[in-house]
Amino acid sequence: MSKNKLFFELAPLDEEFKTRWVKTDEFIGKYQTLRFGNGGSWIRKTSSLNKQFNIEIKRVGRRISEIRLNGKKKEEDLFNNNRPIGREIKTQLKHQVCASCGTRTNTLIDHKNGRYNNPVVLKTKTQKVGDFQVLCVHCNLRKRQVCKECRNTGQRYEATKIYYPKDFTQGSQEHNGLADGCRGCYWYDIEDFRKTIV
Repeated sequence: MSKNKLFFELAPLDEEFKTRWVKTDEFIGKYQTLRFGNGGSWIRKTSSLNKQFNIEIKRVGRRISEIRLNGKKKEEDLFNNNRPIGREIKTQLKHQVCASCGTRTNTLIDHKNGRYNNPVVLKTKTQKVGDFQVLCVHCNLRKRQVCKECRNTGQRYEATKIYYPKDFTQGSQEHNGLADGCRGCYWYDIEDFRKTIV
């Protein structure tokens, strides 16, 4: 039986996807495999349990003493989880300005694909610099909202709303749901969009 199933057996989920507080002292006998060795692998940020549920922990000193699940993660949390960016990519892009507004302050490295549905880009071993762009926090929040609306409606962002002569450089307004379905949208690759439109 998996560790997740063992935990649910010990502390069943209620209708709000919550469990009771479970003392780590209860991890004995049948539940001994739930004991935390090196950092509690089954509750780490990258674990399947942490990707689905809000995990709360109590500690005594540095030792985890109690754990509970406190509801399912929201859609935004699921989209924000486990999307590493390789060190070399960070080094190459860290001094660039925001691709949208040109500011140098409060910038971050953004996944161009706002649907995060390309497994190649989600692995540091296979991702490339061209899969990312630099945005400031403000522009990144705008893009996040635009991408959320696109996921909900299937309709891509129209660049004519921000006074470009065309909405897309590739594809149509309807997102095709594929890993490359964001290509041609302003927010997918702002630099390429501007070069192509001119």
